[in-house]
Amino acid sequence: ILLIPLIAAVFVLIYGRILSVLRSYAEDQATTSVSQAAVLLENTLSNFDYMANFIAYNAEAQETLEYRQSQPFEDYTQVPYHYFNSMERIMIINYSSLILNQIVIVGDNGMIFDVPRHNPSYSAEELAVARESARKGEGRINWEQFREGEYTLIKEIRSITDTSPLGCVILSVKQEYLSKQLETLFSGNGTAFVLDAEGALVCGEDADILYDEDTGKRLDLSTDSSTFTLLRNRQNNLLVTSRSLPSYGLTLYCVIPQASLYRDVNSLMTWILCLLIAIVVGLMFFAMHFANSLTKPVKMLSEAMDTASEGNFSLRLPVQSNDEIGALTSHFNIMLEQISSLIDNVYKQELLKKEAEYQMLEAQINPHFIYNVLDTISWTARANHLEDLAEMVSALSKLLRTSISKKTFVK
Repeated sequence: ILLIPLIAAVFVLIYGRILSVLRSYAEDQATTSVSQAAVLLENTLSNFDYMANFIAYNAEAQETLEYRQSQPFEDYTQVPYHYFNSMERIMIINYSSLILNQIVIVGDNGMIFDVPRHNPSYSAEELAVARESARKGEGRINWEQFREGEYTLIKEIRSITDTSPLGCVILSVKQEYLSKQLETLFSGNGTAFVLDAEGALVCGEDADILYDEDTGKRLDLSTDSSTFTLLRNRQNNLLVTSRSLPSYGLTLYCVIPQASLYRDVNSLMTWILCLLIAIVVGLMFFAMHFANSLTKPVKMLSEAMDTASEGNFSLRLPVQSNDEIGALTSHFNIMLEQISSLIDNVYKQELLKKEAEYQMLEAQINPHFIYNVLDTISWTARANHLEDLAEMVSALSKLLRTSISKKTFVK
């Protein structure tokens, strides 16, 4: 019983330590997954960069866009058909309907090429905005949210001979495709999304749990990129971590409810808790049984000693083990046996001694009584002048004295 508080304290310490280690492990696994997702997303965007560069620096595309730079076409429909064939062949190599909405090339010579639509899907105003964005990039790749539901790569195409601007290439990447790269990150337990430098959503799910219920504003997502940061709102305690993609001015945010991240850990700890309780209870029962197995023989031996002290030496205890208690019990039984045997021997000898003393006393008392009777008869006979009778009685008395003195007694 005295050990129960100590066992409970040790149990609490062990449970707390295991819980801390498992939660740290769960967080490490989650942050590792986030880092891998960031690398995957960056590699995906790099593939689009490579695709844009491949198109921009293709020799046939360069030659086509250099045509009639001094006299641009007033309308793309005036462009000879064979240019469409050659340019669309270059573009279709890189096009996939699962990944891209379209690839568009806008030339400063008035040429416009669109895959897969052939006819431009962007308005003249949108193309002008894209061309201006490309011009500001000065040959570098820009990523912009040009239209809803897409993330757009815009790159200015420059001549490989004199670096003069020739136009721009536009890759319309489906946000759905980028979002799928993040869907399996937390297996439905959390949410992952990408924000640009202005805080606009690029891809992923901008969940409702990220907004304050009163103000409707997004919660502050500032976080240490190496660990999870606790973010509190009314519904859940959220764990937030982020990974920056500096090459693209993007930040990947991953948000998971604390209960979801630790769900498996808590379930495991529940089983561990039940197991530890079962072990502790089992150990307690074992300890009680073990203590009882030690104290019960000692208690029986003590009670037997009390009984023997009251004079009952016939009691015998069963020997139930071969340990020290068993040896002590065996020796106790032998001691009782010896005491009982000794008592029997002493008692018998005492009886024999008493019997002998009684016989000796009897032997001593009977002759004297007979002598006295014979002497009384002899004196009575003399008083009555019966001399013959007196002589006879005296002779008989002498005969008896002689016999007794020689240790022979005749009845």
